[in-house]
Amino acid sequence: MIGVSLTIEDRIFSGWTSLQVSSAIDAIAGEFNISAEQSGGVLLYPGASAVLKLENQVVCSGYITASAANISANECGLSLKGADKTVDLADCSVIAEPDEWFNLNLYEIAVKLCRPFKVKVINQVSDTGDAFKSFKIQPGETVFDALDRAAKARAVLVTSDTSGNLVLTRAGLNGAADDLVYGENILEAVLNSDWSNRFSNYVVKNQTVMTDDMQENANASGTSEDLNVKRYRPLLQVIQNTEGGLAVSELAAWEACVRSGCSASVEITVEGWTQKSGLLWQKNALSRVYIPRFGINANLLIKEVSFSLGNDGAKTKLSLVNPDAYKRLPVVKKSKDAGGLLPPDAIEIK
Repeated sequence: MIGVSLTIEDRIFSGWTSLQVSSAIDAIAGEFNISAEQSGGVLLYPGASAVLKLENQVVCSGYITASAANISANECGLSLKGADKTVDLADCSVIAEPDEWFNLNLYEIAVKLCRPFKVKVINQVSDTGDAFKSFKIQPGETVFDALDRAAKARAVLVTSDTSGNLVLTRAGLNGAADDLVYGENILEAVLNSDWSNRFSNYVVKNQTVMTDDMQENANASGTSEDLNVKRYRPLLQVIQNTEGGLAVSELAAWEACVRSGCSASVEITVEGWTQKSGLLWQKNALSRVYIPRFGINANLLIKEVSFSLGNDGAKTKLSLVNPDAYKRLPVVKKSKDAGGLLPPDAIEIK
């Protein structure tokens, strides 16, 4: 199929008839599923290096993770699944000796964790906070678990790029994307609301091995509330060593804000894979969205991008949320009127 090529161990394969590629701001690795009819009996085994391109632009760099060949009286075919290089960070445990590191900042911790997997770390954040006085690997945790734990203590997002690098980022750092306007380039729009990951009360506790200069913050706790959740649904999170980053009260507010903002989203389907510039749609970019029926006229954050190819041609599905969902918001003290921090809802439905 024109516009789709998959390079496996330096050999280029084309003729693919269907595909699905997805990448999200809160996912450690992009993934793809691609298939072809009449594969000529060629069976490609998992583990091989792979680079997927759409319109001659890289969308995934990593490995084949699974393959399936089918044959019948009339046809034979091949299906492959793959993921970015960073997929190993999600699957594999941290093996470190010693298992406690001192005076490393978030970027340095990420580099140290990713080095055995030959994954490069890209830092898009100008301020990741001070160095961790102590960062201890938890027995059995995956590399991503350790990365996510450190990043949350600094209110930083951990994701991947199309080259298979690990990226430390914050919301909206990939610039502006094309406008999405109902009646012009929107084929379909779906408004979603899912509160299963929202809670009424958020408690963050700082569990730190105490030293003489860490007495004040060791075992501190902070709280935040989501006043839109009416029934009692508490969530307790334990963070190791927030020294030099956000206070635990700010981390509780940030957690409430992210979960609230991501509970509402709009999924938009457009024709093709590229914007007016010829560049592919990308996650973590801001797009002006205008859908009067849903009461939406705002800049929204592209949280996830999914490219597809099938009988109906090439399509792109974009999942968008309010960019305020990931912002480092100030702590609002509880009052009789506000009752605590009120995280922003992603989309106001009129």
